[in-house]
Amino acid sequence: MYEKSHNSVWFLNFLPIWYVTHKLKQRKKMENWNDDQYYEHMYAIPILTHDNVGDKLTSLRDTITDEILKDKTSSRIIDLATGRGYQARNIWCRGYKNVHASDVQVGRVAEAKHLNADTDISFTTADMRRLPYRDAMFDAITISGALHDLKDVDIEESLKECRRILKAGGRLIIMEPRYIGDISYTLMRKVYSFGCNILDESVNMQDFLDFDIASYLTSLGLKLVKKQTVWYSILCIYTYEKREKRGRSEMERGKGECCKLLSQCRINCRKGLLPDKCCGARRTQSSNEECWRKTFRTGHRKGDQT
Repeated sequence: MYEKSHNSVWFLNFLPIWYVTHKLKQRKKMENWNDDQYYEHMYAIPILTHDNVGDKLTSLRDTITDEILKDKTSSRIIDLATGRGYQARNIWCRGYKNVHASDVQVGRVAEAKHLNADTDISFTTADMRRLPYRDAMFDAITISGALHDLKDVDIEESLKECRRILKAGGRLIIMEPRYIGDISYTLMRKVYSFGCNILDESVNMQDFLDFDIASYLTSLGLKLVKKQTVWYSILCIYTYEKREKRGRSEMERGKGECCKLLSQCRINCRKGLLPDKCCGARRTQSSNEECWRKTFRTGHRKGDQT
């Protein structure tokens, strides 16, 4: 029932896939679809079926699973935004006995169950922003190429939920495009940002690129333990560990608030939004940036004093 496909199959189909999704993006704007409507139409495109494209990330599945590093018999693992269940299946095939997977699209979950009927993976329909699992339920969480489809506020909610359901000492493994703060040079950032927005099917790519995932997760009490650039340096696998429960120092609390404020600063500068105390300023890009710099510096001083 399930045949392992290689990412070379996806590359051979890239141009027709890009053309179809590009036209769908234009249709979204013309017909004022919300994100859910857009992705519902996108997943229904015949060319994007399992038989046509398979798993474009086949070469990365083992690398992601390698980062779990938990007991295969007793640990509870979940793959969020599982899609057709490719990553969940890889984890199960590597010997983990208690594997769960969820996705917000009912049709995708049904397809995942069909493709993985020969496994005992537990599939559930669930929204990453409001997961139906109890606190500290899982030893490890994997997310493969899903956060870049979300708006910035939804990324925040999803990461908070990941922290909530993850056990202390548990691992969160995220495979996504590299966010802008992870790229050193300005020109490279611009080229990378342009390429991602043009070539990827996501309608929220810029929100993701501007969101500082590392800083935000640090503010939530997760520690980055490993980072690997993969897929010709287009993608990155970030491995985080949830710290054991203990009180944070004053310096850590200050840094956490600072990280969240800086991430929001970058997003709001791009959107042309102004903080309340700058509402009288001229609405230009330079004035926006200056207002947010002042706000960030003020927040930094408050964080240091927390």
